[in-house]
Amino acid sequence: MGHMGVWLEGQGGAETEWSFLAIDATNPYNDTRPLKVHGQPEKRRYRLCFWDGEPNQLWSPTLEVVFGG
Repeated sequence: MGHMGVWLEGQGGAETEWSFLAIDATNPYNDTRPLKVHGQPEKRRYRLCFWDGEPNQLWSPTLEVVFGG
């Protein structure tokens, strides 16, 4: 879409603050962080915005997935 990449942020479990995860220019993004509690599924939320040397702050809708289980 004419941009250098995307800036990804995430939240896990009960977190309320967004954490920087990566600047990515390829698809897909693979979240390789371990589960907070081994063997216990957890919800993770993601958002992204375009990155062209800095994030443009126009955030995508939040995507929620369950890891583990």
